[in-house]
Amino acid sequence: RMEVKKSIQNFRQEIDLIDSQIIQLLMNRFLMVDEIKQIKRAEKLPIEDKLREEEIFNRISCVNFDNQKINKDIFENIYKVYRTILSEGKKRQSP
Repeated sequence: RMEVKKSIQNFRQEIDLIDSQIIQLLMNRFLMVDEIKQIKRAEKLPIEDKLREEEIFNRISCVNFDNQKINKDIFENIYKVYRTILSEGKKRQSP
């Protein structure tokens, strides 16, 4: 029983490290979105770019990890997360 607890704790520590990296990467991504917002405003470009979104999802679906395609269930999870990230990016770009 104690070994199971220790194992779970080890995984949670790894997850905490990954979460810290995700937070840093998301912060950087949203700072770049803010820069894009300024360019789009100056050039009077639309906030939404469906072609760019399609490129992002196509790239995700082609990513290989350890020469293995992303598992379909995991891909669905990642797709949902990216939908949220893109949605929040568009909100940041709105006036």
